[in-house]
Amino acid sequence: MTGTLALDFGGGAPPDGAARLRRVAGRRPGELPPARFAQAIAEVLAGQRPPEQLTGRISAQAYRRVAARIGIYRARTRPRLRSTQFHVIKPGTAEMTAVIDCGERTRALALRLERVDGRWICAAVETD
Repeated sequence: MTGTLALDFGGGAPPDGAARLRRVAGRRPGELPPARFAQAIAEVLAGQRPPEQLTGRISAQAYRRVAARIGIYRARTRPRLRSTQFHVIKPGTAEMTAVIDCGERTRALALRLERVDGRWICAAVETD
């Protein structure tokens, strides 16, 4: 969709620390950086992606939580991101929820994202 808003995960934080939004032409919601990250976590939880691919974008605590739950999204088909919601809680901190289709079952995923050294890092992961 032309004119879709996307989060800019590149570069440093703006002076006030708030998340920057920019217009992105031609991207569908599942192609935006936060949605791609949620998809990657879902694929790890399905056992279809090695958890090491999350390194550098996830805290040690969140990584351990995901690694301990590998396989809970297992299904005959690849997990498919149905929808996402992204909320800035305060400058430098945001929460994201995702609804993910895992075969015959629908799952919920919640992520807490924090801005660290100019990059968004997943600090916490919760799933049903």
